[in-house]
Amino acid sequence: MNIARPVPKPRKRIVDRKAIRAAKRPRCQVCGSTWMLCVHHIKSRGAGGDDVPENLVCLCADCHAKAHGGIISKTKLRELAGR
Repeated sequence: MNIARPVPKPRKRIVDRKAIRAAKRPRCQVCGSTWMLCVHHIKSRGAGGDDVPENLVCLCADCHAKAHGGIISKTKLRELAGR
């Protein structure tokens, strides 16, 4: 019996803090809110998304939840990240 084993994840991922700081904005890039802002990875780090400007967008907590729920499309987020 041959059992496939999962590929182990690296223990520590390199995070480009400078790129993440640069992606922060004073307002949500979707709705303009200033409430609970965070930087969102359009392509998740788990899926291989990097800390590069094209993959980072600043969102409020509500829009962040909508992005994860698919209510805000990745296409829309990519357009915003390019600004």
